[in-house]
Amino acid sequence: MVPIVVITLVHAAADEGPKPESQPSHASPNAVFEAYRDARAKGNFRRMFFLLTPEARESAVFESYFACQVSTKPQATAIQKQFGVGAETLHAEFVKQYYQRHGVDLSQWKTDPNNFKPFPRDDDLLRKVVADLIGDKVGFFEAVNNALGANPPEEIGPLEGLTVQGNSAEGRAGTHLEVITAGSGQPSRTIHQPIMSTFRFRSIDGSWFLVQ
Repeated sequence: MVPIVVITLVHAAADEGPKPESQPSHASPNAVFEAYRDARAKGNFRRMFFLLTPEARESAVFESYFACQVSTKPQATAIQKQFGVGAETLHAEFVKQYYQRHGVDLSQWKTDPNNFKPFPRDDDLLRKVVADLIGDKVGFFEAVNNALGANPPEEIGPLEGLTVQGNSAEGRAGTHLEVITAGSGQPSRTIHQPIMSTFRFRSIDGSWFLVQ
């Protein structure tokens, strides 16, 4: 489970800081999990990013983009523009790549109001376009979490029930689920409900990383 806690605005060409290969290695799932807990508790999202597998980093970037899309905070729009995924830029690139993949020009797509037919969705392409446009992925992840996330981040409990099979591992830890309640004529409330969440790990070149 990768948190989107979501502004330090950093230009896409800015230094991304420590690269994955310069991060300290972690000899066990417990070691990388404790490093993740520590980084999360300190709000060190840059460090958290590099504790994820490459695939999990890509997912975290897209989840950060999605968090901006659903946010009503003006910072969300500013971050998207700063990191190259403003609405107009993203739309233009998506239309271009959609045509290359499907041979359909979305800019010329017509719909009959009496027989509405939306264009075929391609969520995988949207994820690809977001990844293509964001050069400074760790900077984007950090900015979104700093601006839109819980402050301070909610704590994660210790890892329990760890099982290891070769290069993969799995365990559980206490986290919180946000539940929004609203009664008749009453303002909505956010309740943080304790739950046990599953964390998965993978060993890559002798070092352990979080999968989710």
